Formats: sequence, structure tokens, C-alpha cells
Amino acid sequence: MAYPDQEHMCFTEGRAPSGGTEIREQAKSMFTVPEYLSVAGQRISLPCAINTTEEPISLILWYKGDSDVPIYTLDGRRSPLATARHFPALELGNRAHFDVSARPPFLSLDPVEPTDRGDYRCRVDYRRSRTVIRPLRLLVIGISEMVLKESLDIKPLEAELLINICIDRYSSANNKDKAIQE
Repeated sequence: MAYPDQEHMCFTEGRAPSGGTEIREQAKSMFTVPEYLSVAGQRISLPCAINTTEEPISLILWYKGDSDVPIYTLDGRRSPLATARHFPALELGNRAHFDVSARPPFLSLDPVEPTDRGDYRCRVDYRRSRTVIRPLRLLVIGISEMVLKESLDIKPLEAELLINICIDRYSSANNKDKAIQE
């Protein structure tokens, strides 16, 4: 099957049409992954843009990186989603919680650690519809006040200001790149 242009390509759960290594690579470059920025030690809410009102959800799974083992599971197969069981991975411990009542629902990490940086996928298994997977990327600024104080001889308040400047510069550069792409 030939595709006259990329607008007419259709993919299901990341699979390209047969003979599609080249097409798959083109498709990857077409999609941008939303990025979220946090400072180590702070709280971050990673959204999973899903529809929780129209159709029952059986399972919500969060993955990090290329792993096939979930880092967080919300199991609503035997109960309504509001009372579903939460299973964070041992590596997250009590730092993670998925808030299904928020719009959009989100995975909260508190506090964020430098090792939390990476690519995440939120997978939603609906009872009747197809599975939906939402990717995102978490960037973490891991500047510790102790390192700043020792190396630059600055106070914690000045360190916080420096971190905010870094975030502002990142946001400005990121928004400029998006404007250029549009």
C-alpha cells in the first residue's frame, strides 16, 4: 500500500504498515513528546490525558523508559476507578500517587529525584475500546543547594533564584523552538 504523503498514514499502537521500518522512523519524527521540567526535591504532576467519564477503564499503567515492567499500576478491573487499587513500584515507594479525580488525571512524584528524569508512558486499558498510550518526557534540574553553596559561596535563597533563572531560560528556549516549528 502506498502513501502519497504523511498525512494519510495511520498507525495502531506504534505499529507501522508492513515493510515499514522507514515509515516507522518517519512517523516517530512527526510526533513530538510533551516535556515537563522539575527541580529535584520539588513535586511534579505528570498528566495522562485520558477520558475517565465516558467509558469504564480497567487498568492504568505507567512505564519509564523502554521497560515493560510498570512503575505504577491503578487496577480498576474489579472496582470503580475511584476506589481502584494503587500499586507503585518499590523504586518509587510512597513518592508516587496517581490522582484519577483530577482533570486530566496525573501521576504525582514528590519529591522528584534526579533519577526520575526520562521518558514515561501512560497506558490506559478501556473495558471496550482500544488501549491508549500517552508518552511524555520528564527533565530534572538536579542542582543541590549544598553544591551551589560550596562551589559558588551563595545562600539558599540565591540558589533558588538561580534555579528559577534556569527554568525560565529553558521555558523561553523551548517556546521559541515550538514557535519556529509552527
